Amino acid sequence: DGVAIGSDVVVASASAVPAGPRIVASGPATALVYLDASDGALHVLALDEDFAAVREEILAPPAGHVVVGSPTLALEVMELALAWETRDDVGAAIHLATFLPGEPPRLSEPLADLALSPDETGELDLTSGVDPTHGGRTWVLAWRHVHVDRVGVSLAILDASSLIRNGEPVDVSPTTTDVRHPDIAHAAGSTMVIWSEPDAIDTAIRAAVYSCPTTGP
Repeated sequence: DGVAIGSDVVVASASAVPAGPRIVASGPATALVYLDASDGALHVLALDEDFAAVREEILAPPAGHVVVGSPTLALEVMELALAWETRDDVGAAIHLATFLPGEPPRLSEPLADLALSPDETGELDLTSGVDPTHGGRTWVLAWRHVHVDRVGVSLAILDASSLIRNGEPVDVSPTTTDVRHPDIAHAAGSTMVIWSEPDAIDTAIRAAVYSCPTTGP
């Protein structure tokens, strides 16, 4: 059985947190993100070993947009990546920010050329990876993608240095009509995507493995 190390502590406070906070740790680095209802912005905290905040960045949504769903975090050595979704009455946008100690955050909209529906729900996941075709470190993003006539899961690979997308997104579930809660893991050059697929009777849990950004399972 697990044994508590010390007592729980308050690491942040907000007027209200509409979606669950997220935390990630790797070696000595720990980071936390939460949405504060008082300003509608994401608050990103770097924590020390005693869970005291040593850095805070506040990321407000674009004018007219609101943050939807829950943000997702990934940490590779000392570099933190954060992905989140915002939307207005016309469409949606997926944002990516990366953080290194002592440097300002780098911001990107790697899917800015895609028309995302205003019905997007902010269900997305992010992990670090390695591009098996071109080499180099990547960020791998999966999201619940609302198409005109169906809902599926899409997968995009982003270059970790430039934050530019490597090729077109992959439609992981081209035959699905509805999906929920995509999640991803990356190992040995392959990315596993998992999601739930409800129907009138029950819910199936499905998984697919992709070897690189442009080839199928």
